[in-house]
Amino acid sequence: MRPTRRALLAALCWLGLGIATAFVRELQLPFLIAGGSLVVLALIDVITLMRRAPPTLTRALPQVMAVGERYAVELSLHSDRKERVVVHDHTPESGVAEGLPATLQLLPDRITRWSYHFRPTSRGLLRFPTASVLFTGTLGLLEQERRIGDAADSRVYPNFRRVAAHASVGEAALYQGAQLQRRRGQGTEFHQLREYREGDSPRSVDWKAVARRRQMISREYRSEQNQNVVFLLDCGRRMRAHDGQLSLLDQALDALLLLSYVALRQGDSVGVLTFSGVLRWLPPVRGAGGLQVVLQTIYDLQSSTEPTDFEEGVARLSARQRRRALIVLLTNLNDHDARALTAPLLTLRERHMVLVASLREPELRHQLEQPVLTLDDGMCALSTLGYLDARRAARNQLSAAGIHTLDAEPNALPRQLVEQYLRIKRAGAL
Repeated sequence: MRPTRRALLAALCWLGLGIATAFVRELQLPFLIAGGSLVVLALIDVITLMRRAPPTLTRALPQVMAVGERYAVELSLHSDRKERVVVHDHTPESGVAEGLPATLQLLPDRITRWSYHFRPTSRGLLRFPTASVLFTGTLGLLEQERRIGDAADSRVYPNFRRVAAHASVGEAALYQGAQLQRRRGQGTEFHQLREYREGDSPRSVDWKAVARRRQMISREYRSEQNQNVVFLLDCGRRMRAHDGQLSLLDQALDALLLLSYVALRQGDSVGVLTFSGVLRWLPPVRGAGGLQVVLQTIYDLQSSTEPTDFEEGVARLSARQRRRALIVLLTNLNDHDARALTAPLLTLRERHMVLVASLREPELRHQLEQPVLTLDDGMCALSTLGYLDARRAARNQLSAAGIHTLDAEPNALPRQLVEQYLRIKRAGAL
């Protein structure tokens, strides 16, 4: 319990009367009477507040949210008496609430509904604790805050709407269901028998069919379907850097989510393995429900404070993924990674195709765009250029070893990663 403004004003008046009593002795009795009355009135409020039952509250909360989107949360309050209350819902720290607290006039035996808006700013499981209500005593001298309602949880996923915004108008047709044209000819999956054509390889001739039909018959192949795309996701401390409000891990998840969507639409399977932090393994899944499975696996991932250990990630993946796949390593390369990466990735390349997708911090570009006015500005620009050159040399070293590389700023990574995947699919390299 705490005093209201009315109580503080009454106490201030009583204090003023006490000061006057020091000069006018005849005011001593009124001073004591006023003080005693104020205490008695406060005790009455204490008793009424202790006996009063708080209103009941229920919260209507979306069970699933997306980062950055704005949602309405509805509160329903019921009271057995007419009273004026101040309601405050204690929202999670990883979000922004609009419209709190609220002053409501409750009517007896009626449900009062009111809503505010909440925008989550990070992924994961959010816990909404109990709300609180502040109401005053009968005489308005004291007020009491009580917790009401039940705690509730909501899952916050990466924002696929933001991911889809990376797509250009031309790519949008692909997301709506356009399929890559299946290459026929020298693929790895048998498609059909057909008449022999000039230029067909002798290896494609089906001699048993020739004997049965008494004419030349060739076997036709097409690029193998139901291929695997497996993400090797770095969750180490280098992914904790931020681009605006989003961390590099958030941006990497955006790229992972978009490519998963496209690959699943192409009939491929998608798997995920995390390393250098929380270990999660999702064996490749496919089909219409595959994207939801991927979301359930990654939605609450957070970067750790551990250093990135590429050897650990590659070893864990090699033990789990035996079938040939496109391995997409999502990380933030630095200028010293080529030596640590080349050996383990060459081991992966013996069985799989490997693509290293690195997020490049926009701050590097911003530094180069600054005018060079002082010696320190020049040294900073030279240092940035040297760092970028070293990163480029590291990527070139990986490329020379037969490993595909991609280096892009976070906003461009999802689109460029999809384009790289489509090029690989069209080339039939998987």
